[in-house]
Amino acid sequence: MNLSQQVADYLAQNPNAITLEIAAEFNRPEGEILLALPTEFVRVFPAERAEEILKEISGWGVFTTILEKEGSIFEIKDRFPSGVIGRGYYNLNMKHQEGALHGHLKLDNIAQIAFISLPFRGKESYNIAFIAHNGHTIFKVYLGRDENHKLFPEQIEKFKHFK
Repeated sequence: MNLSQQVADYLAQNPNAITLEIAAEFNRPEGEILLALPTEFVRVFPAERAEEILKEISGWGVFTTILEKEGSIFEIKDRFPSGVIGRGYYNLNMKHQEGALHGHLKLDNIAQIAFISLPFRGKESYNIAFIAHNGHTIFKVYLGRDENHKLFPEQIEKFKHFK
């Protein structure tokens, strides 16, 4: 049985499972699990579109950017900043002070970008995952929520209609 079928079967049995739990269950990197999700939950884009996607989402408003490292999870709730290419990196937040997120993203390390619409702990959720060549998730950007924890409808529309 291939990984896609295993993930679909697991989700059928565990509908509230999160992708990190599934990755642990199958002893696989999370990015591989994201790419193996049933097609109703994932749209995959090639790495060549990374700069375009990053520029696009910088105009979508507030997100929660998630970095997971060795089981620790870091969250930054802010606009996703614009960036510029330089010295082999997509350099975030270099032109203006656009909030808390700064850094340097090595575009060559991105293999694929996955738009995920899988519920998170039973709640409607959407994220964009940047996946490395080794199958690990570099980072994820979750659509934002207001003070009442409601998703921003305009972000959902942009997410769903991104081609």
